[in-house]
Parts: sequence; C-alpha cells; structure tokens
Amino acid sequence: MNPTRLARLRQHIDTFRLQFAQDGTNTLSAALTPQAMEHIVRAAYPTGWRERIFGPLTTLQLFIGQALSSDGACLDAVARRLSQSAAAGEAACSLNTGPYCTVKLFDATTVSMPDTPSNQQAYPQNPEQQPGLGFPLARIGAPMGLASGAVLGYEVAAAQGQDTGEQTLFRTLYRHIQPGDIVLADALHCTGWTIAMLHASGADIVMPQHARRAADFRRGTRLGKRDHVVEWPRPKKPAWKEEEGSRRVARKSRDRNRSRCGWGGPGRGGGLAAVNS
Repeated sequence: MNPTRLARLRQHIDTFRLQFAQDGTNTLSAALTPQAMEHIVRAAYPTGWRERIFGPLTTLQLFIGQALSSDGACLDAVARRLSQSAAAGEAACSLNTGPYCTVKLFDATTVSMPDTPSNQQAYPQNPEQQPGLGFPLARIGAPMGLASGAVLGYEVAAAQGQDTGEQTLFRTLYRHIQPGDIVLADALHCTGWTIAMLHASGADIVMPQHARRAADFRRGTRLGKRDHVVEWPRPKKPAWKEEEGSRRVARKSRDRNRSRCGWGGPGRGGGLAAVNS
C-alpha cells in the first residue's frame, strides 16, 4: 500500500475510533486499537481499495453503529452517513441502501386463476372443493430487493403436486442470488441444503429456525446468552440434487443461532430462534 493511501487509512482509523470514544467509557476505543484495525484492513485489502462513499472503515463504522442503535435499519445507517457528509461539507449521498447492504427477500403466495379448462388442468383447484365450484390455484415465488421492493424474477407452479412447493420455486431462482447478498426468508427454507447452497454461492442468510430443528444453546461456540455458533453437517443428497453440484457444497456449515422472546431451553417452544451466517 503506497504512503498516501496508508496515511489516509490511518486518518480514517482515528476518525472511526473517535466516534466511539465520545460515550465516555472508551470501551470500543480501547478494543479497536489503531494497530489492530490497520492490520485487519490491510489484510483484507492488500492493494488498497477504490475511494467511494462506503469504504471499508466507513461501512464497519456504520454497521457497528447500526447494531448498537435502537433502530437497527439499513436506512438509518445510510441516513447517518448522509448527516456526516453534510456536516463535513461533502457532497450529499443518496439514501438508497443498495450500496451499503444488498438484502434480497424471497417469499411465495397462491393466486386464483381464470376458470378455464386449460388452467384447471395445469393448476388444479383445491381438492376439497367440488368440481366446477372452485377456481384453479397457482403458486408464485419471487425474490425481491428489500431496498426498493422490486421483483427480480418469478416462477409459477401449481399449488399441489410434486416439485411445486416454495422450496422448489426458490431453487429455480437461485440465479438471482449474487455473492455478497444477504438472503432473508421464512423458516420453511431454513434447511441444511438450502443454507449450504446459498453459502456455496457466496451469500449470507437470515432466517427463523425451522420448528423441527431444536436449538441447544449448551453446544457450539458460545457468544452470549442464547447466542452461539454451531456446525451443521451436510445432509444426505436429495433426489433433485445433481452429483456435480453436491460436490461443490461444503460438508459442514458454520452458522450463528440466536433466540429471542423467552426461549424455554433445548427442545422447548415459547421463543423465536433465528439462524444467520
């Protein structure tokens, strides 16, 4: 790293630490020494980085502030960066959260279709309804950009039958997941293969834990109360998984598991466990 970039890096480090020294405790300021931060950033960016609004230290600064704030939203973090720019007399940045964090949400729903013979054949109606008294049902799954709500793609299938569920639709839409994305989905998708394949694509995940998977916080690497890191072994290859793709998936996945809302203990209900990478 050339001397100019190194001097700018150290200036950013001093500014970064000063923000957390203002609380009077100096706890974070003492933990984040200039030497430690310089070592981490230079190891991650040995040849330097492109100067931009959300550089490595700026992003780290905003993320820690976001994690400690009562709001916790990406928009709040970007708004604080806008306030910092204005106070420093710099050009105002956009409130678009895309450059700061890329979160993609996947969800699915069912819709009724026009009652035509072709739709009845392709999208059968609810079997509990008598023929001629209901409408064809279709299932639609789509990934969406959380920042704008834009639908990035979609798949349509029947609402019943083999290979028509939400997990199947999600798998056919993996092409919209890019390295560095954060994928937000419901507990139905919190399965070993889904998590392993998203990890293999370079994405991170945030999902409620599936109800059938018990969270035993006595195991794994403890990070805090009801907060630990555990290893999930790669499950057996399902019928839909090709052998070549199976070899690209790691044999183990390290994920963080946290519980909120009064977790009652291993195997007990009454709380919400979240899984993230």
